[in-house]
Amino acid sequence: MLFMGGRSKQFNPRSIQAGSRRQKSSDFWHHVLPWLYGAILIAVLALGAVVYWPVLQKHQRLQNENAELTEKIEEQQLLTLKNREELYSLQDDPLYIERMARDVLNYGRKGETIYKFPSYDDRSPVREREPVKTSQ
Repeated sequence: MLFMGGRSKQFNPRSIQAGSRRQKSSDFWHHVLPWLYGAILIAVLALGAVVYWPVLQKHQRLQNENAELTEKIEEQQLLTLKNREELYSLQDDPLYIERMARDVLNYGRKGETIYKFPSYDDRSPVREREPVKTSQ
């Protein structure tokens, strides 16, 4: 026995199952812990979704509002550019000034006869005036 380094062939301590109950309980936790970790992970994700859902909705609403305002800004910039060009034309272009005087102010030169036709945009039918009733 001394030659075996104190190990006996007849007694093997590894062959003894120390506490078979402990192994069954460790098997139980070995199977339950992954499910428990998964449930905790799902609960944390659900809590995060509940907490951050309003924040995500607000972010989406603000992005939509930002896009609308950007579009309005671009429209206003185009209108400003158009008005600026018209202003420069009114200040510097004599032909444009004459055209505006004729079209908008209904001015004409001496001896000119001006005929005014309804525009094509005005599609309403021409209504005749009803006779005015006078009391006698």
